[in-house]
Amino acid sequence: MTALEKNELPPINRHLFIQCADELFAEALTGILVVNIRDFKRINHTFGFTVGDHLIAEIFERLVSVKLKQSRVFRVGGDEFGIVLSSLVDPQLLVLAANKVARLLDEPIKIGERLMQVNVHIGYASNSNADYDVENVLREAEILLDEAKRLGRSYVQIDDGNSIKNYDWELESELNLAILSNELELYFQPKISLNQSEKLHFEALARWPHESRGMISPVEFIPLSEQTGAIRPLTKWALHSALRSMSEWPGASSGYSVAVNISVQSLEEDGFSDLVKSALNIWGVNAEDLTLEVTESAFIDEGAKAVECLHKLKSLGVSISIDDFGTGYSCLSYFKSLPADELKIDRCFVEHLLDSGDDKHLIQLMIDLGHRFDMEVVAEGIENQETFDVLAGMGCDYIQGFYLAKPMSETKLIEWLKVYQKKSD
Repeated sequence: MTALEKNELPPINRHLFIQCADELFAEALTGILVVNIRDFKRINHTFGFTVGDHLIAEIFERLVSVKLKQSRVFRVGGDEFGIVLSSLVDPQLLVLAANKVARLLDEPIKIGERLMQVNVHIGYASNSNADYDVENVLREAEILLDEAKRLGRSYVQIDDGNSIKNYDWELESELNLAILSNELELYFQPKISLNQSEKLHFEALARWPHESRGMISPVEFIPLSEQTGAIRPLTKWALHSALRSMSEWPGASSGYSVAVNISVQSLEEDGFSDLVKSALNIWGVNAEDLTLEVTESAFIDEGAKAVECLHKLKSLGVSISIDDFGTGYSCLSYFKSLPADELKIDRCFVEHLLDSGDDKHLIQLMIDLGHRFDMEVVAEGIENQETFDVLAGMGCDYIQGFYLAKPMSETKLIEWLKVYQKKSD
């Protein structure tokens, strides 16, 4: 007899979960776990909703049975559970609780005649910070949950550089306001052709000149925007700003191309390809003059919706670039179906090109692979003439890096263009 036959499907009650945590927060150190079933929609679509319901009931029963001191389990979403741990001795013990839950769910679940392997992502947090109310603690747990999803792990450990105890809530609020107020800036870095292309290519890079904190690095605010959902309006702003700028550059009719970085979240948003088409029309830019850069994880880890969107963008005439190639879990089998025109070799390989035979061989393999699939290949992180010469000899199509030009504000870019065009005349 399955859990669903013994008991009804556990109801979704997020409010009760929050209320329970809130009451316990007032009494003692308390922790929460948020457990999300990976690819649950795909399970429903493949095996049917009845199997999905049985699976939810079995997972709930397992979570109730896990030996965690003074714990209460709630179903807080269609594929998500919340666990409240009262009388927590030490917040560091939460990672042990996450590990125990992950190991418990590692064992296959029998649904009828099927043995189903379930993978979960887990986030966790506690009220160890006296300033945190239940909403802040839940948000912290959700951020760690998202990080586990991004890294493809069951959970992340806060002592592995993933600590968010000092999460900057003020910066999050300021980022949203900065996007709405158009306070961010785009900088542009040239991609120089090694094949005498007449078109000038640039990558648009977001920068945040903060009034009191100075220039905030995208390394800091891009992950923040991904965690909070601000990446969607940020992407829209970057797309429109890049196309507007390019349409106003001197001699625009002579041929420019601009690349904009696109998040997977944007690709999974309904109507994103229509947004791109509309932006091209508004600024009078030809689709072939726009490149959208997406990290390779979008092709490997994400669902069919993101890849479908890439195909729609490709059909518009927009170029698709695989960014940071080689830094993820590359799988050669997906190359044959990629709607990509360009492959960008990450700087981590290029920076050791001159002193590492292994990196040189890897770069040559990437260049040959890209050309085999009719992609142009860009190498990032060029810092000197020697690296430039070696890559040119290896058949690389474009190079990008500080040796050629640093990312420039639009004002400096226009000056750079005037000098470049004089040299070309």
